[in-house]
This record gives sequence, C-alpha cells and structure tokens, in this order.
Amino acid sequence: MSLRNSFSDDINSELSKIDTTIPEKEITKRRDFRDKLTFTIDPDDAKDFDDAISFNLLPNNNIEIGIHIADVSYYIQQDSAIDKEAFLRAFSIYFPGKVIPMIPEKLSNLVCSLRPNEDKLSFSIVVQFNTQFKMLENLWMGKGIVNSNKRFTYEEVENIINLKDSKKYKEIQILYKISKNLREKRMRSGSIDFNRSDIKCILNNDMEPVKVIEKKTLKAHNLVEEFMLIANKLVANKLSALRQSIYRIHDLPNQESLEELSLYLKHLGETSINLNSRDKNLPNTINNLLKKDDLKANKKILQNLILRSMSKASYSRKNIGHYGLGFKKYTHFTSPIRRYADLLIHRILNAAIYNSKINISELDKQCVHFANVEKSYTDIERKTNKFIQLKLLEKSIGQTFKGLISGLTKWGIYVELEDGAGEGLVAIKELKDDNYYLNEAKKSYVGRKSGKKFQLGQEVSVEIKKINLLKNEMDMVFV
Repeated sequence: MSLRNSFSDDINSELSKIDTTIPEKEITKRRDFRDKLTFTIDPDDAKDFDDAISFNLLPNNNIEIGIHIADVSYYIQQDSAIDKEAFLRAFSIYFPGKVIPMIPEKLSNLVCSLRPNEDKLSFSIVVQFNTQFKMLENLWMGKGIVNSNKRFTYEEVENIINLKDSKKYKEIQILYKISKNLREKRMRSGSIDFNRSDIKCILNNDMEPVKVIEKKTLKAHNLVEEFMLIANKLVANKLSALRQSIYRIHDLPNQESLEELSLYLKHLGETSINLNSRDKNLPNTINNLLKKDDLKANKKILQNLILRSMSKASYSRKNIGHYGLGFKKYTHFTSPIRRYADLLIHRILNAAIYNSKINISELDKQCVHFANVEKSYTDIERKTNKFIQLKLLEKSIGQTFKGLISGLTKWGIYVELEDGAGEGLVAIKELKDDNYYLNEAKKSYVGRKSGKKFQLGQEVSVEIKKINLLKNEMDMVFV
C-alpha cells in the first residue's frame, strides 16, 4: 500500500480553526491534576507525548498514581476531515529520523502532546497502591487537565533508578518498585517475558543514519509499560461490562511451531519438555526456559523461535483474551495520538462515563481495516530498517564479521551479525568442502562425509560477499 504523506486543504482549514487555548468552561468540567507532580518518559527524539504519570502521596501513606493520556478526542470530532484521514492512516509510522503522523503535527506535537509546563487536556485513570505496593480497589476514570513538570528520556530515568540511594527523584524510585511488583505479578499470572532487544539507527546532524546499534530493554521501559498495561486492562474491564468495545486480542500459539521448538530443545538437552498450546502452564515453562543458565547462549534464537510460534495480535469486537500478556480482557487506550483504535476507545469510554451517544455500528469493519494497515506498516518498517542496515554495510564488503546462525532453509543459512548490524545469507552452493543436507529435527546442516555441522544459534565468522539494495539482500561466505 502507498503511504499517505500529506494533508488536504480541508484538513488544513479545520486545523486553522482549532483553538490552542483551553476555555475556562472546559476546565471546570474536569478533574484538575495541575498541582500534582507529573512527568513524561519517552525516547530522546520523541515529539508526540501521548502519556504522563502523576505521583501523589496521600495522608494515609497510600500512593495515588495518575495515568494521563492526551485527550485527542476533544480536538478531533467524529467524521471531520481530520478524523476521516486519521482513520485511513490508522497508525503513525516511524522511520529513523522521520515520522509520518496519523494526525497533523499541530495536533500530535503541539496541541494534544503532553508537553512540559503547559496545561493540557487528558483522559485520566487514577489508581491507588498501599505501602506494600498492592493495587487497591480505589479507581477513578474521567476527563482531566494536567501540567507536566518535566520531560524525561528513558536514559535519564534509567540513571535515576540505578542510583538506588539517591534522595532526588525518590518518586521515580517508588514508581519503579511498584512497576517491578506489577511485572512480577503479571509473569506469575501467565504473561510471557518477551524481553528482547531491538535495533536503533544513530543519526548525524543531517538526520542521516550513520550506525545501527542493538537497543536493550531498560528498567525505565518496563516502568512505563506496566502502568500503560494497567490502564489498558482497566479500560477493557469497564467497557467489557457494557458490551461495547474493541479488544486487542492474541490467540493461542501455533502447535506445529511449538512441536518444532520442542525438537530443537531436545537437541539442546531439554529432553523432558513437550510444549503444548493447550497447557495452562506453557507461559511459565517458556519464561523458565529463557532464564536457564545452560540455555543463555541460545536465548536470542529461542526468543525468535518462540515469537514465530505465537499468533499475531489484532483488533476484534469478539474477546478471546490476550495470550502473550495473560490478560482475559485487554484493549488499547494509551496512544490516541498514534493509533486510531485508541482514539475510538476514548470516544467509547467517554460515552460510557458521561452518558453521551456514539455510533459503533462500523466497529467490525474498522477492526479489519486496522489489521490490514498494521500488517502493511510493519512490513514497510521492517524492509526500511533492513535497507538501512545493508546500506551502512556496503562499505564493508570483503570484511569479516562475527554472527549467529539465525535461520536454516533449503537454499541456505541465514546469519545475523553481532550488535544488530544486519542479516544475510550463506547460500548452500558456497559450502564447497562437503555435501551438506538439512536436518530439520536438529535444526542444522550436516556434512555427509565429515559430519561437520552448522547449527541454529551457532557462533560463526562470515565475510560479506555482495549486497543488493534493490532486493534488500546480502550474500556472505563462511570464513
């Protein structure tokens, strides 16, 4: 599909009429959080701040936490030109140094974005925790107004968390302890720990990619994630009782893929493990596997195989739960600037709380549209990232790199270079020292004469032979 990269004159006309000031009449309708310590935590290059967290220590020593989400629905009226375009785009799509936003930047980066030291409208959820960090029944949902005291990056919050004896920013230390408690409880309840690294492009002053690095998951990421998950789960529970919502669903894993993974685990010495999608203890089994010291060398490969066995998450009117998170009910509420489904949920929740009317007759068709666009965008982002990786490796043709065997096919062996530099193929025709055959059960190529093996997860050295940017392919040979 082609990307929609400009906004029409009708949209620009609507934008020009949007009042950037907040009427006093609107403020009086809302819960005022402006006197509460509030901050955002985002990537260092972020400009659209969907969410903020507030911290308030109550007289009884309970901790009141506000999860504040930009109130995009206040500014974008249903069936307006901006709204129709946002639906067609469905999501913002992110590239290194560039974003194609779902809604115009006047809204996404300025008017709606929860920028520091500015009054902003929010849709807020307030929860309380006791001194043992257990979440209490006290819950409030509704429209609010916030003023963020500070904009943190993930790296700044990570440094604060790691300074455990620091008295400065003690609220963030407490938030991290609560989030850690929430995360541990979630894992015990059946959530799968997909704590995997991703790649990040380092840009120069001209916003051009100059390097690719592996981006690790930080404690700060987990802090934000746990509170967003709680907000999404609480909204799903409320709307489910009213039977008018769309859910973010995730089905059972693919049994055939799990059986292949079981065979690979037996090859690694885990002979007693048989993975079954109907086994209620499967998430705990997977989490324990990823923690095992004797399997840590194969952790990245195990994660990839587990991910390949998982169903794709999607949007649906019919709730079947979210398998990966271990939630019986789950939706998306926390990113209305960049996901249209979240904007829809805001409107539905607003109608539920304030007894207003909303047309939900098209929700089924909308879910299908979201699924199609999401699949297309994911593919575009993946291909773009691979292109950048290969473009940066062009000057390294003829050089040797270390890597891991990441995939085995009939036509060759895929190798992922270390530090997320890229992935390429060693074609079978390049294995000239023997006649090799593919052993599917043992996830390896085996030499018929020598018995020499190339196994999934094996550390190897390769030389880059050729890069074809038009086909997004890299050919390599073993050293």
